[in-house]
Amino acid sequence: MSPKFTKKIEHKYVRLRRTLLEIIRKSAPGTQLPSYNQMSLEMDVTQPTIDRVLQELTIAGLVERRQGKGIFVSNTSHDKAVALVFGGQILSPWASPFYNLLLINLQAYGREKNLKTRYYIDTPDIMNPLNENASHKSYEADAASGRISGVIVGSLPGLTQLEWLRQAGAPVVWFTGNIPIPGAVVLDFMQLIRVGVDSLASRGCKKIGLISPFFYPADEQGEFALEIINTFQKSLAAHHLPFVEDFVVNPDFSTDRAVRQGVPGSNNTAHLISRRLAGHEFPDGLIITDDICSRSVINKFQSAGIRLNHDVKIASHSNQGSPSLHEMEDQLIRLEVDVYELARCLYEQLQRAQSQPDLPPPHFMPIKACIPEVLRG
Repeated sequence: MSPKFTKKIEHKYVRLRRTLLEIIRKSAPGTQLPSYNQMSLEMDVTQPTIDRVLQELTIAGLVERRQGKGIFVSNTSHDKAVALVFGGQILSPWASPFYNLLLINLQAYGREKNLKTRYYIDTPDIMNPLNENASHKSYEADAASGRISGVIVGSLPGLTQLEWLRQAGAPVVWFTGNIPIPGAVVLDFMQLIRVGVDSLASRGCKKIGLISPFFYPADEQGEFALEIINTFQKSLAAHHLPFVEDFVVNPDFSTDRAVRQGVPGSNNTAHLISRRLAGHEFPDGLIITDDICSRSVINKFQSAGIRLNHDVKIASHSNQGSPSLHEMEDQLIRLEVDVYELARCLYEQLQRAQSQPDLPPPHFMPIKACIPEVLRG
């Protein structure tokens, strides 16, 4: 006998979906669900509404339709999996390939450890329901049916999105480039800068500059920016090298914002090139903290006649296996992140979160300097 509905005062589509999810959560695989007629009569819903809900639940793997027999709870309805949640930038042809690499490595590591994973695109814009997509509905359905054992987020979402992810009742951990908070695996940008300075100084560079589009993501007060600059200054001082403010370049943010925050880095790449063309002091070494930014800078340098490894040596952030610096890797000092190791660390962070009441402390990813043959010796 099919389960009966409990009526609630809410939108008919939402009420039908919520009720079916509750039935699925409490029912064994193979349980027959109410027929179209039952749903229509007991819930006062139309066939298009029923079709819409059943299509979403079928895509989510929660129900299956059997020709001539009815609608049933699927055999995979109670299978738990780790949710892999990535922002919409993973679909952009202009974004860094890092997020695709991370997703591929998370899926590969899951297969190696016999862990089921499911992939979801983005978290909804809480203030704009029009930004919802089918992936959001799948996540909500899986959360409501108890099929999510843990959540790994490819990049730190906003606090409202984080609360939305936690509706599954499972631990949530995430990767972030700069915010060392509990539950995070953090790309250690301060170590990246230290390793970059060490690598360039050990290869004879005396005037080292910094190009970073990551000065202001953490907060409006620029605390992360100041930490980057302070780390850069201390790293230079350890090698008895000068800090030249004109060599600090932030290509992505406006001058007035940088000045307002009292943070160096209001120059852009064009300013640096113009110094070279005008015969002014120019760095013989550069640290670039983003691989996509590196490709752009190198192309601009080459167009201006600035020769890599002759006029300037570059130490650039790079992700192992990334195509973004293809054909340039043998000319750069690569400040490399092992993306497979990052995937492993995220799973281990999730295991720690699953085994204790509080989120574990942040884990920092190490940076390795990979020196090309042309710069060795």
